[in-house]
Amino acid sequence: MNEDNQEWLEVLRAEVAKSSIAKVAKKLEYSPAVVSLVLSGKYQGNIDNVIKRVIEMYMIVECPYLEAKMVLNDCRTFALGRAPTHSPPKMQHWRACRRCPLKPKELDS
Repeated sequence: MNEDNQEWLEVLRAEVAKSSIAKVAKKLEYSPAVVSLVLSGKYQGNIDNVIKRVIEMYMIVECPYLEAKMVLNDCRTFALGRAPTHSPPKMQHWRACRRCPLKPKELDS
């Protein structure tokens, strides 16, 4: 996992702010203590497992074109990327992304 990308941590903080550490921990299937330690930057366990779980539970979107679930970051990368002119099926998908109501906002430069 890429621990450098802190978007998962921002999402985790936002979810805790909307509800509680206990509710988020239950959904992630971790203890409230683990979630608290992760939020405070003191978690000594395998952070990759926590990151993966946060992504699975809070950063998944349902792609209308693919009719499948995908990680928000993959959606963003594809939708905001350059047109894949080398592949007609990917180009069709990319064009659908341009009109998608779930299309992510442009990335900050």
